[in-house]
Amino acid sequence: MEIVPPNITEEVKDFCSEISTGPLVYLSIQKEKYSLLDECFPNVQKKIEQDGGNILYGWKIWMIPNLFIEAEFHSIWESEQGDWIDITPNRSGENKILFLHDKNNGYNDKQVNNIRKNLSNNRLIDDYILINNALYHFTNYGENSFQRVRTFEDIDADILEWIYEWKESLEELIEIGNGPGCSCPCGSGLKYKKCHAKELRKMAAAIVKKFNADIRNK
Repeated sequence: MEIVPPNITEEVKDFCSEISTGPLVYLSIQKEKYSLLDECFPNVQKKIEQDGGNILYGWKIWMIPNLFIEAEFHSIWESEQGDWIDITPNRSGENKILFLHDKNNGYNDKQVNNIRKNLSNNRLIDDYILINNALYHFTNYGENSFQRVRTFEDIDADILEWIYEWKESLEELIEIGNGPGCSCPCGSGLKYKKCHAKELRKMAAAIVKKFNADIRNK
């Protein structure tokens, strides 16, 4: 376990302090032969069954400097000697993670939404955060929050397709450094902010409102 150096950016410190007062550390990823990609909770439970120790909950932190920071709910393994180790490989192939311990949160088989923050004045990133929140609330309403695999039919499938299409489009625009004044991905030739921006914000906000209420009432 490597304590995060004092020169870590104030943006990261401020973001993490809003989530948890736990320690922020760099951890090496030391996957086991049975470790599944991005499946931290079952991975750690199997590790405990074989080698003892404990499960620790917290948040995996990453950022695009000056643009965007994100926290994903995550679990790591604590050995009986007190060593903290991440045993879960990730899709990016990184061999270390920035981990924020959060002793006040646990896991009850329900999906947990990521925490995201725009670090810039780029409204595209606000829209990207909104569409990701819409995706979370739409795919986790009712019993879906306990399901690893979900199926959607008819109008629900159409809504999900719309969410994914805009999520991917906004990702591509942000990755190449665009802002809301860029050409709209729909191909109209108009600027995004003059074309689909208002519709996207209205639709995504409506999805969050409707299905967030459904989650709370289940």
